[in-house]
Order: sequence, then structure tokens, then C-alpha cells
Amino acid sequence: MRLRFGLLALSLTLPLAASAQESPAVQTARTALQASVAARGLAPADVADLAPTDVTFDRVSGTTFVYMAQRVNGVEVWATQTPVAVTARGEAIAPAGAAFESNLAARSNAPTPAIDAPSAVAVAAAHLRSTSPAPHHVLTDNPAVDAAALLARPEFAASGTPRLVYQPVADGAMRLAWALTMEGGSQLWSVRVDAATGAIIAKEDLVVHDTWGEAAQRPASFAPLAFGASALGAVSAPSSYRVVAMPYESPAHGVFSLAVNPADATASPQGWHQTGSASYTITRGNNGYAYTDRDASSNSPDPGSSPDGGAALVFDNLFDPAQ
Repeated sequence: MRLRFGLLALSLTLPLAASAQESPAVQTARTALQASVAARGLAPADVADLAPTDVTFDRVSGTTFVYMAQRVNGVEVWATQTPVAVTARGEAIAPAGAAFESNLAARSNAPTPAIDAPSAVAVAAAHLRSTSPAPHHVLTDNPAVDAAALLARPEFAASGTPRLVYQPVADGAMRLAWALTMEGGSQLWSVRVDAATGAIIAKEDLVVHDTWGEAAQRPASFAPLAFGASALGAVSAPSSYRVVAMPYESPAHGVFSLAVNPADATASPQGWHQTGSASYTITRGNNGYAYTDRDASSNSPDPGSSPDGGAALVFDNLFDPAQ
């Protein structure tokens, strides 16, 4: 996402007369793409105006990566950035396919917007507020509470500067549109608003969402293991540990406390110091074995380096940073 925004933001800073100051790599990339129009099923007019949206130099290989986008009427065509790698020897390597559009002149409408950028932002903000998901709310018996929850949608504002682009649409046309990045609460959207009609003609959610199915839809293999009481029983012995408890990261972030019987009866029904065939009073069990290996060569414990909690498994030791 950051890369994408970086490409868009950089395109705003490129002057219209940039060709006079273009590097040889940009010129090479443009020439290579224009020379491949027949293989891409395009007409020369479709690639007559290719503008760089980003240029990155790799010091290790000496390769310059140039991203070129189509323009028509001096306006960039949305989502047509195509990468070209220009090697240190000046050779251009371009992908066989490209996101280029064909027949640009016939498909595009006038390049002069009928609505301005602030109006487009207002349209996008109203649309997103009414259509984006509301915060999770469990319905109650109080209509006022439920109504307030539904109204608790975030307010949206433009993040960055709106810019004009040509947006391909379903009927084959390319509409002049305001390209906006809209932010509200934890939501971030890319929106294109038709610059002639004010209609929302495209949008993408820029936030990745995890989706978790209902319990009934989860595979049976995801269910916790069921241990029979006759085989393993409950957590066997009590235990305690002097720790910096979660969510603290270290003694520099939080205080020490004594965690008593922290083992989960389902995950560790025999406690933390059992392997199924043996039990220990030191810091060893079925999930880990804590010890020091100072020479880092034998890959084996230093004698006596694992703390011993005794039969009661009490690991209540003071931390001394000097040691």
C-alpha cells in the first residue's frame, strides 16, 4: 500500500515539461514500450504519451526501475503503471503483458472537470459514511442505543491531494475522474468520482481484513484436543513463577508478579513439567527446555544451569540485572 501511494504521490510532483529533464533510463524505458505496441495489440497513438510515475535506482545491480503510465489529453490513465528495468548497459527489460488501455482518444471524454476537487471529496465522504461498515454492535432492547451505534460511523476526509485521472468503466468508456484517498477511523479507501457527473465510479478498500468463519463452519480438526480424565486428568501439581507478565515485554516495561498455576488444563493437562513419559522439577517440559550453553559449541546444557523449583514447582527468584 505504501508503494502504491508513493507512486501516486510522486506523479503529482512531476512537471508537465519533465521530458526536457528526463534521464536516459526514462527515455530508454519509453522507447522500449513504444516499440512493442504491435505485440501488445496497441496503436502507436495509445503509447504516444507515456509518463514516468516512479524511478528507482538499485545500487547493487546498477539497474534503474522505471514505472510508466499512459496519458491521454495530458491526464494519467488509472492503473496503467507498467515497470521497465533498464540495466547498467542500457538494455530495457519490460513484461510481456502490460496494463495499458487501447483506443484512448475515442474512449475518453473531455479533460475539463465540471465539479471541483472539494465537491468530489464531499461526495466521496458522504458515500463512504453511508456505505462503509458500522462498528460492531450487538442489538439491544434499547432503540436509542441501537440507533446511536448505527450513527457512530466515522467521518471521512481526503488524505493527500486529489488529482484528475481517466478511469476505465464497465461500458468501455474512460471517464475523467477525481482520484481520492479517503481516511476515516481505521478505514482507508481509494475512490474515483466522475468529474462530470459526481457519481462514484470506482473504489477499493485499502485495508486488509481477516475473515473468521462461524464455529459451525470451522473444520473439526480445528477443535481443541479432548483428553480423557482417566488418561491424563487435571493439571497435576501446583506451580508458580516470578515473571514480567503479559503484555509487558521486559523488566524495563513492567513489574514482576507471581503467576500461580498458569498452565491451561486443556492445553497442558499434566502441567508444564511433564513430557508424557517423564516429569521434571527444573525448567523442562513438553514445550521447552530452558538452560544456558555458554560455550555455544556443545549445544548442550551447562551443568546446573536450569533453575529447580523443587517438588512444589516454585520458581520465585528475584531478578538481579548485575548477574
